[in-house]
Amino acid sequence: MTILITYNASINVPKTITIDKPTLMQYLDLYSTHSEILTCPCTTISIGYEKFVHIQYTLHQVCNSTFVNNSYIENIFWQNSTITIGFPNFFITYPYILNALALFCQLMDNILSDSLIEFYSNQYLSVTVTSKQLFELQVQASFQQFIISKINDLLFIMQFIRDTTQANNFFSGILTNYDFEFVLSSYYQDTTLLQPIPFELSNCSCMLSALCTEQAVIYDNDYNNNSSFIVPGLYVGCYIVEALLQSTLECFFNQTCLNILQSYGGFSSFMNVLPLNSSLSSRYNETSTIEELVNELMIENWNLSIIYENYYNGCQPTQCSYSYIAKNNAIYIATMIFGLIGGLMTILQCFIPRLVRLIKPCFWKRRIVPEMPVVQA
Repeated sequence: MTILITYNASINVPKTITIDKPTLMQYLDLYSTHSEILTCPCTTISIGYEKFVHIQYTLHQVCNSTFVNNSYIENIFWQNSTITIGFPNFFITYPYILNALALFCQLMDNILSDSLIEFYSNQYLSVTVTSKQLFELQVQASFQQFIISKINDLLFIMQFIRDTTQANNFFSGILTNYDFEFVLSSYYQDTTLLQPIPFELSNCSCMLSALCTEQAVIYDNDYNNNSSFIVPGLYVGCYIVEALLQSTLECFFNQTCLNILQSYGGFSSFMNVLPLNSSLSSRYNETSTIEELVNELMIENWNLSIIYENYYNGCQPTQCSYSYIAKNNAIYIATMIFGLIGGLMTILQCFIPRLVRLIKPCFWKRRIVPEMPVVQA
């Protein structure tokens, strides 16, 4: 008995604890104490992201401003549609620049909407329940990788279009890269020449490069090439898109700049607009180029909501178990000893009587009666 008690009290034995159909709170409690040894097999190993992820995004504030409003752009266009000289006069390209900016905002919004639908359709695979911290990290990393791939796809397509445009030297419909020049001749038939637009300030020609740009200016009414006002942050160039990508939104943050545009452009009073709010928190600077915004899909911020409870319910673990090494407790030892004693008693009661009857003849001694002495008379 002493040997059995000492042995069972000193040895280490593996123990397994199983909890059937654990709730989320039970799982979290178990994970907090047994994170390295806890195992909870999932009933469903593939779960769609749409069940536990909700994503919202906010575009740069310019995409919700008057500057990209169709009515505002159309009014500017019609009030300046008669200006045909003095290029690079800013008001020739201004409505087209705003229209291109509005199209970029619309394009980014469409790309993001379609990308989120695609992301939601992905499946999260897990054989066992993933811990909350690891699960959130994995989902965030997957989302970031997905967005990076979409940005790379967009940049590739844009660069392809820009390279194709430059390589083919496409003609701009508003004469920003080439202009027609009529040549009168007394000897030959009058001819029309196509002359590339020179950008003297940047010493660049559209015949050599489609990336030629220079600071946008507002000329005097007599178009004598004496600039009256240099528009901060905005550029004109061979192509509207190239000029826009190199421009910034500095003027749109400045009420004085907007007032000058109003006065020189002759815009109606009802077209007065408020500048962009510089006090709003932003990941971009006022001097950030439109290309920098486009390279980030014009995203101001993401709101990624990961609902771990929905993932856990989708996983549907039927049980959780964990094993550990421990010594036998006193109750176990006592139960074992009493059980052993009871078993021994039963066994001995069955075999000892039979054993005694079996060996009894071997130890039985016959009783010898001593002879009585004979007494003679």
